[in-house]
Amino acid sequence: MRYMFPKSMVMGAAVHESGGARMGTNPADSVLNSYGQCWEAPNLLVTDASSFPTGGTLGTTLTVMAVTMRACAHLADRLKSGQI
Repeated sequence: MRYMFPKSMVMGAAVHESGGARMGTNPADSVLNSYGQCWEAPNLLVTDASSFPTGGTLGTTLTVMAVTMRACAHLADRLKSGQI
């Protein structure tokens, strides 16, 4: 039997995992708010692909970068306003 990938490849070596910390508008059905802040721990921000509610078919790098930039801008605004 021929393998498409070497047997030594591990999970994550050829796929873009996502999900697990869903972003949403309600703590009852999501882990994070729209800025990637954890509902249960607001000082914890998640900006990787685990925040995506669904997976796509292409790489997630540019979307992860955009989500991270948005979360950073939100934090900067909160810092300026004295909320943190």
